[in-house]
Amino acid sequence: MSDLRRSVRRGKLPHLTWPRALLGGIVAFSLLIGVAGAFVLLRGPRPSPLAAEDGAAPGIAVLPFDARGVDEGLWGDGLVDLVSTNLDGVGGLRAIDSRTVLARWRQSRARASGDLTESLEVARSAGARFAVVGNALGVGDAVRVTAHLYDVVEGDEVGAAQVEGAPDSVLALVDALSVELMRELLAGRESGVTSRSLAGITTASVPALRAFLRGEAANRRANFPAAIQAYEEALSEDSTFALAAYRLSTAYGWTQARGSEESVRYRALASRHGDRLPSRDAALLEASEGALSDADPASLGALRSLATSYPDDPEIWTMLGEARYHLGPMLLVPRSEAVEAFERAIALDSAFAPAYIHPIELAIGAGRDSTAARELVDAYARVAADDVRLQALRFAYDLAYRDSAAWPADAPEGTLAYTGGVLGRGGRRSLPADRRFVSLIEEAGIQPPGAPPDFVIGQRLIMDAALGRVDRVVEEAAAAPEWTRAGVLATLVVDYGVPLPDSVAEPLLVVDSTSNPLLILATSLAAARLGHDQVVDRGVRLLRSRTRDGEPDSLAMTGARAIETFALWQEGESEEATRLMEELRRETIGYEVEFLNEMIRTWLGRIHLEAGRPDRAIRYLRSVPDVVIA
Repeated sequence: MSDLRRSVRRGKLPHLTWPRALLGGIVAFSLLIGVAGAFVLLRGPRPSPLAAEDGAAPGIAVLPFDARGVDEGLWGDGLVDLVSTNLDGVGGLRAIDSRTVLARWRQSRARASGDLTESLEVARSAGARFAVVGNALGVGDAVRVTAHLYDVVEGDEVGAAQVEGAPDSVLALVDALSVELMRELLAGRESGVTSRSLAGITTASVPALRAFLRGEAANRRANFPAAIQAYEEALSEDSTFALAAYRLSTAYGWTQARGSEESVRYRALASRHGDRLPSRDAALLEASEGALSDADPASLGALRSLATSYPDDPEIWTMLGEARYHLGPMLLVPRSEAVEAFERAIALDSAFAPAYIHPIELAIGAGRDSTAARELVDAYARVAADDVRLQALRFAYDLAYRDSAAWPADAPEGTLAYTGGVLGRGGRRSLPADRRFVSLIEEAGIQPPGAPPDFVIGQRLIMDAALGRVDRVVEEAAAAPEWTRAGVLATLVVDYGVPLPDSVAEPLLVVDSTSNPLLILATSLAAARLGHDQVVDRGVRLLRSRTRDGEPDSLAMTGARAIETFALWQEGESEEATRLMEELRRETIGYEVEFLNEMIRTWLGRIHLEAGRPDRAIRYLRSVPDVVIA
């Protein structure tokens, strides 16, 4: 690896980066971070789905059609998606998200009874002012679709529409049906309604549509491999199917590292055909791209605005939670706000599996409330039995809350890395859990994919450091490869504040032009903590001399600035160091330098803590999942 960017990317896995584990230590303690408050939300009252946000337009809920003599999946539940998409935004109305409607429908007696009053109650419970109730009937070689429009507040029918045509003309029929419904609804208020062609914003291919609906069902269960297969099938039928490309990008984001090649490629495809996306999905795509790809601070506001406009949409609330979870810490947004968004999504649709994933990770990583964590894992198992990460979550739970845990022999590749990441997500690492985790890896002879060859040795030494076995750690680190030496040294000196004597430290503080940039950073920080100015100066010079494609490497330059500001703090220049660190924190809002931003937030928190400003310290430290207060 020739620069800091590549050194970070080399070990990158969905929730655990090996260089970060070596630099920051696998064990971390949260001294004064108020993480527990975030998990009160996991046990406390959930927000009512009836509570409309200020600024939300009147809602219209499309209920499942009674399908007889035709494909029930397409003409029954499938019409909920199709008609909702066409009606959304027309005449100032807001279509209640189909996931919310279907979730309420499955929980109601209307599904079995067909009773109109109970059907309208489903719409009302989803926050709608109007409801569409209809049926689809096979008539010879044709299908007849009838829909009735109701005011759920007054209980009155306010319009009806009927269309008939060939079964393979579903999109054209839905388009015509929607226009007739809107004419009825808007009679007396507008002279007419302009059709929003459903084929224009989704697809004109029925095979593509059927595959897309299968993908949507798999995505709801967090069966992302099956969703990917279905969405790819949809795109093979219609390469301009923007909504399928958008969903496919999201599914790849769950199965691979954030920003993977496939995720980026399909997100770009969705953007190219963005004019074919429904307006809501187009806005969501733009905002999520800003949050999860570009780390744009403004994207959080855009997503919050979407949640205000569409308070019944669990996908929007889930994406807001994702943005707060990934981007939020760099902006000092408490993780509790991410939990709030995920909880809102779950309240709207308890079967929408993706909304559970990060709350479970946080609950297990916090190590505080085994009951809350267990309830979340069990709830997830009910809605996402096919998700490969379920096995890892159960294993991580056992490590965090039980005295023993058995490594699953049939665990898929990546489970180990994911488990390690889960154990550190909540803000307080458990030493016993981490020791069990490392012991299992060592006993089984498992080498984590993408990790340095000496990774397990390094983690065991960090365990020993946490237990105060300094002499043993120093002796073994001196004979260890460069990766282990630098990572363990940084943990011992920078995180735990162990004051090594010069005779012990000097043989370890070795960097040269062949050293990995990340290890130069780690060694230089340890040198600054121990007062070895010559090593600090050498490390800064080495990083500043790094080039990429013949140009100065901006990431290495940023690393050099981080060393200099840290050294200022160690020299007693806390006020100036604080000013420069805050500047650097704002400049390192981005996923490629996320680990630097996290280190700087930790330093700022410690500076304020040392100065007797715990309130200001908490603002920084609560955004760092793995913190050691020396």
